[in-house]
Amino acid sequence: MKYENTELKYPVIVALRELALEEVRKEKYPEYPSRMSCLYVSETLQESEQWADYFLSLGRPTFQIVRVRITGKRFIGDATKCFDATISKEENLKLAEKYWENGENPPDEPPIKEFLVNGNIEIVEIIKEF
Repeated sequence: MKYENTELKYPVIVALRELALEEVRKEKYPEYPSRMSCLYVSETLQESEQWADYFLSLGRPTFQIVRVRITGKRFIGDATKCFDATISKEENLKLAEKYWENGENPPDEPPIKEFLVNGNIEIVEIIKEF
């Protein structure tokens, strides 16, 4: 059976990507938090404000920027290494491996930090409300 001309809907693309990312993480990088059960945070207020502006522009509910204290697993990834999944599990796993390896980007492609954390997370201060 051929799938070459199959067009996947966006929710399916995301689901296949996240399944591949989780499979590779569990097998090769269990010390990192799961993207499926983590909190995405920023290291600086400027990064937090940029993400908040982006989410607001998409219409995503965005309520506050807070300062947190974290005890748990951490991973600083690169959102540019997220990918649109395909029908090919092999290709998705290969791209997922590149995400978790988090190697250098080409000079013309600056990284977009994704800071994933899990464990004990305490809100220390509310910085900004929307």
